[in-house]
Amino acid sequence: MYTLLPFIQLSILRSSSLIRIAVNSKGFTLLEALVAMAILAIGITAVIQLFSGALKSVAFSEEYTKALITSDASMKKLLLQDEIEPGEYIDDINNIFSLHTEIIQIDEERTELLPYDIYLINLTIIWMSGSKEKSYTITSTKLIKKSLNI
Repeated sequence: MYTLLPFIQLSILRSSSLIRIAVNSKGFTLLEALVAMAILAIGITAVIQLFSGALKSVAFSEEYTKALITSDASMKKLLLQDEIEPGEYIDDINNIFSLHTEIIQIDEERTELLPYDIYLINLTIIWMSGSKEKSYTITSTKLIKKSLNI
């Protein structure tokens, strides 16, 4: 084996008269480096997209949680009142949420002899999430003791 240059070796094969030149492989070729960088770029892009999706999920979850807490507090406030009036009400909460409340007295004829009036409360909270309108509805019933008119 004869060395011509530090990175090229010349070998003479004894079984045949072919001369083989081998490149000393102490580093990466340009093609190997480009392929490695392309694979790394694809991997980094995938990870960034995962983080982006996770951040969107967190933002949506935060909006949804605030809406649920607001609607739950409004429903509890209604349920704690001694008297409620049937009708439809719309409230704007901090210019973020719109609260639509519908109170209906149900089965008025059937409950005439009972000591309680039964009310159905539908509460819908609406908010904007980006360019889309989101909403959540909760429903409850409330019994209110009838006043005795003597």
